Amino acid sequence: MSHNGNNGLIGTHMYRLLTGTEGRYQLTTERLMGEFFRSSMSTATDGMFKAVCLSGIRTCDNTGTGADPNDARLGAGGYIQVIVRPLTPFGDVLPDPRASKDPSDIDNDISTHKALWFAKSDFLFQFHSPISYGQIVNCYFDEGSIPNSDFRGLRFQEPVGIDYDESFVKLATYACEGSAKGAFGEAGSPWVLGSLTNATPEEIEKKATNYDESTTLPNKPAHKIRFDSEMHIDFVPYAKAVIFDMWDKLEASVTINSSFRTVTWQRNARIKWDAWLGEGKKVNGKWVPKNGNGTAMPYVAQPAKAGKSKHNWGVAMDFNSTIGDKTYGSKKNTGATKAEWIASGLPEIITSNGLVWGGIWSNYDPVHMHLDIPTKIRNKIVAVSKNEANRQKACKLVSTIPLA
Repeated sequence: MSHNGNNGLIGTHMYRLLTGTEGRYQLTTERLMGEFFRSSMSTATDGMFKAVCLSGIRTCDNTGTGADPNDARLGAGGYIQVIVRPLTPFGDVLPDPRASKDPSDIDNDISTHKALWFAKSDFLFQFHSPISYGQIVNCYFDEGSIPNSDFRGLRFQEPVGIDYDESFVKLATYACEGSAKGAFGEAGSPWVLGSLTNATPEEIEKKATNYDESTTLPNKPAHKIRFDSEMHIDFVPYAKAVIFDMWDKLEASVTINSSFRTVTWQRNARIKWDAWLGEGKKVNGKWVPKNGNGTAMPYVAQPAKAGKSKHNWGVAMDFNSTIGDKTYGSKKNTGATKAEWIASGLPEIITSNGLVWGGIWSNYDPVHMHLDIPTKIRNKIVAVSKNEANRQKACKLVSTIPLA
């Protein structure tokens, strides 16, 4: 390390003091860096911290099969690993890729993070990446990791909504030219450093218009009822785009089963579930409700807390789709397996239009799709609608909060 290195830990004055005897400067700097490293690890392994995803900047491929070495990797057991950079003081232990505009330097800086900050999901990754380049995630070290020894126990939680660090997103808008052809792309084809969605807002609007103008698309009158009173007005174009693509590309008809739910409904549903659970107990690691043997389960799965369901925000849709004589529905009422869902092409259409498919979750829900929105927007939506029990009135209130 040079005495005037980028980290600024060793100043010129100290360099002069320590160069009188051969090796003194090198030994001292190594000790200082070692202590800095140990201190950083000690702090990092103490609780939860926020980090930004660095994987996928070049190819946008965080599915675990990307060609770029810095893309996410799918590991044994169905977990995915991404490169992150902690948004904390101990994150500065490695070079900051934002300090450079040269594509090769950016790539190298991101690569250095892989040795320390390679975070493994604490949830099963199924089909499509739940995380994008520049997205902020919550990280922690599992109990089996060894504090102050190594970072192999680094984990990240499943994101709820999407928050981005704009200072990193700027790197993804940097157009690579010239030497970047060799660094970032196939010969003769320069890369642009990333893209946060597959379909642009203009493309979504175009598909929504195609939906409106189609004279052959099935179930449009039933869809209209949902669009008009049970979805956030800014989510409707996404729903239309997905349904149009499913019909246009796969000749798949769509039935919308559920969309907006009020916060009041969600609260009552959770109270009903908790009452059913009663005192309960754990048997072989699984929760057995007190009344479970004598009373039917009120819902297929535990309802989210009031205001926490994606359906409370008006940006979610549960559906069935039929292709030919095959219906794709929930695992409970149809014979469509997960492999059949994926092979159908339906999940790919959902994700290519910027939505999240519920089939990626550990609590597998293939009939669900939703648009991720920032936490601050979710909070505003809940604040304006939480006291309105009427679904149509509540949905109108929800639509007063822009999603962008």
